[in-house]
Amino acid sequence: MAKHPLSAEILIGETEHLKGSVTPEGHVRLVIDFNPHDPGLPAVVPERQARAAGSALDEMLTVFMTTFGGEIEAVASDYGTFLRGDVAQGRDPELQERLERIRLQNQILSGVEMADPAQACTFLGLSGANPSAALKRREAELMRFTIEGRVRYPIFQFEDDERRVYPAFAAILREAFASEWSNFRLLNWMMRPHLDFDDTPAKALGKEGDAVYAAFLREARPEMHG
Repeated sequence: MAKHPLSAEILIGETEHLKGSVTPEGHVRLVIDFNPHDPGLPAVVPERQARAAGSALDEMLTVFMTTFGGEIEAVASDYGTFLRGDVAQGRDPELQERLERIRLQNQILSGVEMADPAQACTFLGLSGANPSAALKRREAELMRFTIEGRVRYPIFQFEDDERRVYPAFAAILREAFASEWSNFRLLNWMMRPHLDFDDTPAKALGKEGDAVYAAFLREARPEMHG
C-alpha cells in the first residue's frame, strides 16, 4: 500500500538557522537554531536589560527579523513549493480545491481598482481623521475585502460626484446578502461582461444603475423572473 504523504513528518525547507517541516497532523513546524552569543549575529545593546520588558521584546524581535527574515521567507517559499507539489501530484484533493479557489479569488481581485480606507472616506465625503470608525457606520452598504491583511474597497461602487455609494449598488448588496451570495461571487458577476450592457455591470452602474439592479435580480432570483 502506498504510504500517505503525511504519515510522517516531512522536511519542506532548511536554511542555516531554520528548519521547516509538516507534521502528520498537517501543522507547519519551524525549528530555530538560535544562539544569542553567536558573534555573527547583530549585537544587542547591553542597556536593553534596564529597559521595560515590552521595549526589550520589541528590540529583540527587530534583531530576530533582521537576522532571520530572509531565511523565514526562504522556508515559506519552500512550503509553497511543497503545497504545489501536492496539488500537481493529486495527493490532496481538498487542498487542491482550496488553492484553486484562492487562485481564482486572487485573479478576480487583481483586475479590480481598489481604494484604501482613507480614499474610501474621500469618495464618501467622510472625515479621514479615523477612517475605520467612519466606515464602520457605513459597513452594510459597502463592499470590502481584506487583501494581504489590509482592508480595500472596490472603487466602482462609489458615485464620486455625489459622495455616496451608487444607490443601485447598495440595493444589489442588500439583495446579494439576502440571497446568500458571497462578496467574491458578487464581485465576479460585477466584473464580467454582460449581454444587457456594452461592458461589465460595474461600468454600467453610472448610467444604467436600475438596469444593473434588474439584471442582478434575474441572476440572484431566477425563480421570480422566469
